[in-house]
Amino acid sequence: MDQSKNDKIKTLYAQITVLFEARKFRRALDVIAEGLALSPDDLYLRLRQCVVWRKVGQRAKSLSQLRALNARFPDHRAVACELATGLRLAGDLEGSLDLVQAIITADPSHMRARLEQVEALSALKRHGDALGAADVALALRSGHLGISLARAAVLGALGQSAEALSFLRELHAARPRNAQIALAFGDALLLAGDAVAADYAYEVVLNTAPRNIPAWLGRINCAVAQEAGEAALAHCEAARLLHPTTRAFIMRQTTVFLMLDRLQSGVAVLQEALDHAPDDAVLRSRLAQFYFLTGAPDAANAVFANAPEGYIATRSDVQRRADAAEAQGDAAGALQILGEAIGKGATPAPADMPAGLALKYCEMAVQTGQTDAVPQILLEIIAVIDTLHDVNLIRLVKLGERAEQLDVALAAINEIAARDRIRPFVAQFLVRRAHMVMDSAGSARL
Repeated sequence: MDQSKNDKIKTLYAQITVLFEARKFRRALDVIAEGLALSPDDLYLRLRQCVVWRKVGQRAKSLSQLRALNARFPDHRAVACELATGLRLAGDLEGSLDLVQAIITADPSHMRARLEQVEALSALKRHGDALGAADVALALRSGHLGISLARAAVLGALGQSAEALSFLRELHAARPRNAQIALAFGDALLLAGDAVAADYAYEVVLNTAPRNIPAWLGRINCAVAQEAGEAALAHCEAARLLHPTTRAFIMRQTTVFLMLDRLQSGVAVLQEALDHAPDDAVLRSRLAQFYFLTGAPDAANAVFANAPEGYIATRSDVQRRADAAEAQGDAAGALQILGEAIGKGATPAPADMPAGLALKYCEMAVQTGQTDAVPQILLEIIAVIDTLHDVNLIRLVKLGERAEQLDVALAAINEIAARDRIRPFVAQFLVRRAHMVMDSAGSARL
């Protein structure tokens, strides 16, 4: 490479670094492309390209190139670590763990590999192992930011919220100007129920970084937690002046409109947002929900009927369409919509049957007496019971009782009881229900 080209590449490297720090990833892609036009085999640029693709949601493209890079450079640890991250996000947790474990064995002080190890163990729900791995890493490099924050998250996953908050408080006291720590501290305070202190933590971040998206979301969440609807709306409006098209703020604003019972305002905001982003499935589904809540199921259905060509319906879309059919008194139509979505009657059953929609199908089927398919669908739900969130597990308990399949209700209760954390309303539900389907020893243990 001649000197002028070499100087140009170095300049582009510096620009990419600045853009990464500013989180301007799409602009970074353009600069990376400019560099690759000059030097197609530049490993740094190829790796940065993979990182950006991951950041902007193009994970499959990123993972494909990372596999190719890893095959060409099997001993390059930065490539292996980024591939491990890509594998974890794609669901190959054991593959991710194997990659970083090999790096840690060769270089115990490699912190990026240590961080990915903690993340992969946590994703595998091996939270005790993840905490141990984090402690080992911090013993090697005290105060490492990424691993410290990951350790706090693991403590939370273990149900040790007080310990997580105390740990973050110490980190924040030691590094009060670090925005990542301040945000994590604010999140922990909010989770602990101290919305006032959490709001202050987010506000301090915004004093030095007024465009910070997580801090604005935190302030909105604090106002919602305090049932201060007008304050939450003011925060939404201020955030949207800075980030007018950011979906997270649009969704939060509609949540606040729900709090304030201003459904038509929510419809107006969502219509405007969808005009600018007609392919956005989340906004489209939310608009249908608002029409449904305003008592306009025909308008809700029209939202999907008028979707652009090639639009791929989401599970939320299916739920909204079924809700609209049910509201119009068309229970058979709602069951058909749900049945098609979950692959009812397919042989073999779909491997990715959406549990929420399957629960809704079974609930309606029991209600209408069309229960022929319910036992098989319940078996499919039980097969993925560990993936269900608390609300769906409670629905499964009730469904098992109504369908006179107490083994289903018992499986759901046992799943809830075995989890590291149980929210108070779930615990209260368990106490009321467990004695109906468990023996006296099991009830006493709960």
